Amino acid sequence: MYYSAPYLATGASDLLALRGDVSQASAFATTHLSKVSASDGGLIYRHFLGGHEDAMAKLDGLLDAIHKLLGNSADRIDETMLAYSSTEQANLDEVEKLWEALDNAPDIPPLGPPPDGGLTAGPLPSSGLATPETNIGHWIFDVLSWPDYLSIGSWLRKIFGWIWQAVAGDDPWQMLWKWLGGDFEAIGLAAGAWQELGDWFDDMAGELGVRMQIMFGGWYDSTDATAAGSYFAQATQAIAAAEGPMDDLFRLYNDVAWSSYGFFQAIYSLIDAAIDALVATLMGGTSVLEAIAAVFSGGATAVPAAASAIIAAVETLSAAWGYMMTAVYGVVGIGALVGAATTQIEWVAIPEG
Repeated sequence: MYYSAPYLATGASDLLALRGDVSQASAFATTHLSKVSASDGGLIYRHFLGGHEDAMAKLDGLLDAIHKLLGNSADRIDETMLAYSSTEQANLDEVEKLWEALDNAPDIPPLGPPPDGGLTAGPLPSSGLATPETNIGHWIFDVLSWPDYLSIGSWLRKIFGWIWQAVAGDDPWQMLWKWLGGDFEAIGLAAGAWQELGDWFDDMAGELGVRMQIMFGGWYDSTDATAAGSYFAQATQAIAAAEGPMDDLFRLYNDVAWSSYGFFQAIYSLIDAAIDALVATLMGGTSVLEAIAAVFSGGATAVPAAASAIIAAVETLSAAWGYMMTAVYGVVGIGALVGAATTQIEWVAIPEG
């Protein structure tokens, strides 16, 4: 057996440092997830966000379990060093028993010294937590919406919205949609927060494994060290498994946000297209070619007729494109809605050690 007390002391210190990092993840969750509630789903999506408070409570449970697991593991290392400092064989016999607290999982190879001894501890997992961002919307939709600049319906809607916002301080269309279809921006940011937390669990498991392998560089070739290696292998696997429900929650919230966004834009496009079609009908009656021919014939109404025909043609094109975009956004909304409806959250349990 090889045993070096300073390695174990460093390992215990690392565990306490990682335990302290749990509070950073908890604070991140409070900051970015407490802003969201089921009401942010509006009438349509409220049901999908109905479990938000429960999800946050279960997240707190996972973080609390990790906090206890890391603290208890540090205590076991302290007890191991105390036992090794005594010459009593009875104390040494108890060391292996200290590391039998987690479920036996023989298919998980125990952690041990790094093969090449070249591992170094990385930053604490919370250093990777970034302010959540939403991926709702895409530049391709902006490109596809280029006829909006030609759409009379789009300009009327925007002008009304600007006037209302200048007077009342809120975008009337988004205000109405938040009541009906929810706040897709807020839901998208919550999705980003769940994704960040999933990465935190994965980073925590990875960093725990690295720091414990470094510790085992000073403790190996004994049944005690092997038992402790199995303990920490199971601990890292349990923590890494918590990334699963975070990914499930990300997909749920992301799909809800995309569905809300898709239907919101579909309604926009449908209203604009209907107004453009109406304008085209009211100003139509003469084709563009006929109006241009009338200009050269010198008719008194030739120029107005040509202008009306051109506007009618442009609005006909804009209306047709608007109906097409209504269908595109509708497909986005329906597809994401199906994704949200079929997402199941698979929670896991983390042993406290």
